[in-house]
Amino acid sequence: MAELLDHQIGADFRVRDVSKTFTVVQARDYPFTAMAKKRPVPNSSLIEWPLKTFNAPQNSPLRDATDVQSGELQNNQSNKTMLKGRIQWARRAVKVGKIAQTLGNQYPEGGGKTNNYAENLADALVELKGDMEYICLGSQESDEQTGTSGTAYATRGLAGWCVASGGSFADTATAPASGYRTAAGAIVDIETADLFTEANIRAMCKAVRDKRKRNGNWKLFCTSTLKQVFSDFTLTGTQSDTALPLRRFNQAGDAGKITLDVQIYVGDFGTVTLIVHDWLYTKIHGLMVDMDMASIGMAQNVQTAKLPNNGGGESGYCDTIFALCCDNPAAHGKVYDAD
Repeated sequence: MAELLDHQIGADFRVRDVSKTFTVVQARDYPFTAMAKKRPVPNSSLIEWPLKTFNAPQNSPLRDATDVQSGELQNNQSNKTMLKGRIQWARRAVKVGKIAQTLGNQYPEGGGKTNNYAENLADALVELKGDMEYICLGSQESDEQTGTSGTAYATRGLAGWCVASGGSFADTATAPASGYRTAAGAIVDIETADLFTEANIRAMCKAVRDKRKRNGNWKLFCTSTLKQVFSDFTLTGTQSDTALPLRRFNQAGDAGKITLDVQIYVGDFGTVTLIVHDWLYTKIHGLMVDMDMASIGMAQNVQTAKLPNNGGGESGYCDTIFALCCDNPAAHGKVYDAD
């Protein structure tokens, strides 16, 4: 007796069983742009913000009835400076052909018909926000648009702001004065993140504290490798007898689990909260950011618009205009590979 087996049914005669939703392969979290302060709307392509410091304390006893002498008069204008940053225009554009929009059904949630243009534009919005995050934390230099062709306006990334006295800025018009730059000790140059040590983070915190004269509270946007290094600080210890390895755990012995997770590092000079970040520049291992001293000026919030349809299909874009403002370069630090 003839019988039909499942494997004998050809693909042309099968109804496909496909889920109604896409599974997102990559999570897209953008913590810096979410947490950063938002400045008043810029009204120029060049944004400026003043910064000042104070003279050192002095001890000058005065005799009774001593009048003010000319040598006592001081001009504090030299203690003030103007920091400057530039705006940047970022955009993502999409187009869906007429046939694809009409017939290209792609398993919409809940059944029905897919709006391919709307779906592509929604994806572009997520990607544009990622562009902002990448730019804000980047090491790129700022630039000014001149003439009818050539470079466009570009904002300096936070890693690009973290340059010590003696370092150079390509955009000299917006370069901070040497006395207002990141402390040299807060910049760690290592080839790979696994070379980072506890002495490094202690030195970074101390350098910022000594320059700002106050303890800090930082977010360390770091690679997964650098985050793991912090957990390794608690992993092992030293002993006089090397025949028996010594291992430490940061939980009670009866907990029934091993915990090797460090989210917050508290040192002599402040607190560092670790945030694993997947959208740092390749050579950047970590950025130690005082979130009170970094802000974003939104000249135009993220917007969407459709382009004229000349018959070929729907197209449009999403865009934004913004500037990353490093309110005080001395408040931050970075771990990177300079080569």
